[in-house]
Amino acid sequence: MVTDRDIVCKGLARDGFNLSRATARDVMTHDIHCCREDDDLAKALRHMEELKIRRLPVINKSKRMVGMLSLGDISHMAPSDLLTKTVKGVTAHH
Repeated sequence: MVTDRDIVCKGLARDGFNLSRATARDVMTHDIHCCREDDDLAKALRHMEELKIRRLPVINKSKRMVGMLSLGDISHMAPSDLLTKTVKGVTAHH
């Protein structure tokens, strides 16, 4: 998986990074974690907090990616106390 943050932090911010020769592999996130589309939202948020990630791929029963859950997406739905805890955990220094 490659995010805009990966491109900046693992690519553009590095000395000597050559954008014209870079591949997705050079900046991608390894060891992807995900949740299932029928997982409880609180469970997905805890997973994001534990892993300190801002985005979580969503898969179906066939293990096909069907979406992406982001902190921005859930900010309109999650209870404020749960969201606050997750945001603090995700943005803590790691």
